[in-house]
Amino acid sequence: MPCSSRMRGNSHVRFFGGRVSERERGYPLDSRASMQNITSNDQVLIWLEERHASNIFAGTKRVELRRRAMHVSNGTVVWIYVKCPVGSVLGQAVVAATHILTPNQIWQKFGSCLGLARAEFFDYCEGLRSAFILELKDAKKMKEGVPLNALRDASTTFHPPQFFVRVDPTSSLAALMSAGMPKSEGPSGRRV
Repeated sequence: MPCSSRMRGNSHVRFFGGRVSERERGYPLDSRASMQNITSNDQVLIWLEERHASNIFAGTKRVELRRRAMHVSNGTVVWIYVKCPVGSVLGQAVVAATHILTPNQIWQKFGSCLGLARAEFFDYCEGLRSAFILELKDAKKMKEGVPLNALRDASTTFHPPQFFVRVDPTSSLAALMSAGMPKSEGPSGRRV
């Protein structure tokens, strides 16, 4: 099956059944809705360009910048899917902290670990009053990534997310991705 980063229609899926709610997809930054209770067992899957994923695994990019807030808590496992031509989950990191800041505040505090040049950063943030920062820690790359066809075999409703999607930690998809991690570590990097 060809590698596609496009959602079909407005269909967003979650791996424990049903459509993803607005809350799970993430709210615009000015939303007043309260965040759902999230446990440290939570897992999400994000979509990145290859250069950003490589920099995360190399340790030179320690934060992920988003135009909208991701409602995740510290300790959430972030699976990293790299878009085509790679088309695979290549590893994971763990949420250390989240921030909603102005672009100037973000550049002052995180400019050295964004993995972006100043001009590229401010072009991305053009028109935004605030943006979302996902601080990452414990980034680990799989020896071999999990390709798109294997992800779809594990979950027939799988589509690479354009923003992020929650992953049920008891799902076959989570098991498949966890199996790709080094044998001495589970999905959150803890010894098993």
